[in-house]
Amino acid sequence: MAREDGQQIAAQDIPPMFGKTTAFGKKQPQPASLTQPAGSQRDPEPEFPNARKAGKGLMSLGNGMPEPEGAYAQIARLIANECANCGKVHPETALSSIGAIAGFSAQQAIREGPIREGKLAANQGFLRAETKDGGVYYLGGLLTTILSSTQEGHLSIWRLVAGAALNEGANTLPDLAPLFAASARKIGFKDFGLPVWDTTGVLMEPPREALRHWPQVRAVLTEAKIPPLHWPLELGRSAQVLIGSQKYAIPPEKAALIIMEAAINMSKIDPRSIPCATADE
Repeated sequence: MAREDGQQIAAQDIPPMFGKTTAFGKKQPQPASLTQPAGSQRDPEPEFPNARKAGKGLMSLGNGMPEPEGAYAQIARLIANECANCGKVHPETALSSIGAIAGFSAQQAIREGPIREGKLAANQGFLRAETKDGGVYYLGGLLTTILSSTQEGHLSIWRLVAGAALNEGANTLPDLAPLFAASARKIGFKDFGLPVWDTTGVLMEPPREALRHWPQVRAVLTEAKIPPLHWPLELGRSAQVLIGSQKYAIPPEKAALIIMEAAINMSKIDPRSIPCATADE
């Protein structure tokens, strides 16, 4: 799998605890389709307790039933309530917000997991980009893997989001390559992080402002004793809940786009500007 700097990710660069999922076969599918390769073997049984299938070759955590005590369910409710106007959830904002937080959690997972544990040096975990105006952004192969890998043995935010979208009836899925390219191209510019799809300013708040919810979200994850490297997966499950609950207002294919664009952009944000976030030590 290619990193954002064009180099390849080695298998040993991926922490072994970062989830497991079903096999796609030897050839990796294109993000736009995520279809099972012809002739691939039957998916193995889920390794997660109460796991369920979510689209061909995809698997999500949980059994699909409401879990009031689950961290992901609490977070989904939290974001829905925070993105409500006159008691009604604003669907685009809720989806954008959960995507932003999920993407930022990917960066935090690396910092709180392998870097804090001494298994990975900070300069190995990220590519640090500094702009002329003093801005700092973070990129890197491991971050990209947690966000969007469809490689065998990886359970990424994208696989969970795509699986939910397909499960809710999406016929197509967004191509992530242009989203990654646009995000990297806009680093250092005023419009960084502003979603391309939102041409009419429909969002109640942009993804960057949605990161104000990080302290509350982190508190839920910590209290539930979710390991840091599983934070993005738990938030992927929260995204699945919101895709399902808002499917009559927002088509699942568009929901996937809203979530992933926010996630890709906000994964790069300087954590020093976010309350309760872990930054470079």
